[in-house]
Amino acid sequence: MWEAWKKELLKLSNAGRKDLLVIISKILAGELHELDIKKIQWSENLYRCRSGKYRILFEKRGDQIKIVNIGSRGDIYKGI
Repeated sequence: MWEAWKKELLKLSNAGRKDLLVIISKILAGELHELDIKKIQWSENLYRCRSGKYRILFEKRGDQIKIVNIGSRGDIYKGI
């Protein structure tokens, strides 16, 4: 079963999808040092990565990283 963020990724243009896939692969590999990442203030383990007008929300617990959601900057925080 596909996670919700994967469905959102398919809605994007090919160029936008490719850019976000590169960033997602870096996040999942733990290569966070060159990305624009900030901790979400109201959550202990939730972070966001900014890429243009899109945001990637991910959860980090120890060494485990899980993508939570992908969306535009205006809509990404509404479901949290």
